Amino acid sequence: MVSLNCAIIMKYAKFSLTHEGQGMKQKLLNKLFVFFAWILSSILGFWLMVASRDSLIAILATFYVRDSMPRAWRARFYDKFYFIASGIAFLIFIFAIEGYFSDGAEEQDLFRRLTKTTGIELLVLLGCDLISWLAEGIQGQFALLLLIGEFAGGALLLGYAIWVKRRAANVKRQRAKI
Repeated sequence: MVSLNCAIIMKYAKFSLTHEGQGMKQKLLNKLFVFFAWILSSILGFWLMVASRDSLIAILATFYVRDSMPRAWRARFYDKFYFIASGIAFLIFIFAIEGYFSDGAEEQDLFRRLTKTTGIELLVLLGCDLISWLAEGIQGQFALLLLIGEFAGGALLLGYAIWVKRRAANVKRQRAKI
């Protein structure tokens, strides 16, 4: 299987430097970039699913269950139901994000879309980790560094995506004036 994949890649890599060959090379590179962007977003999405479940468990354990056995059974049901529902939402997310990235590759907008989705995922992950941190208490310095890193990374990536979008709109507006 690996040799077949290598043979296919080598076939596309051996195109001549004609215009048609360059188009196929560009399409192959775009597909690879879309794949890596999709993998990165999927990994962060799965991490988000697990972190949000951890936040739900922390909230249920801290504020709902306390010492009641019937509430503990209900909390287990809520946990299982949430995990199934978030798994379905994760599957929908995977398919939607693949289309979003593929459209971005066609419009030469893949990197901005990747930074936008990754920034949003990191900020939502920050919210989930913050809820867990507030409900359970701080779990050491690593948890605090993780919160700071999620905030800084998410804010920088989302800010960059917004800046690139505004810059492109300004360039388009200036070209229309000319």
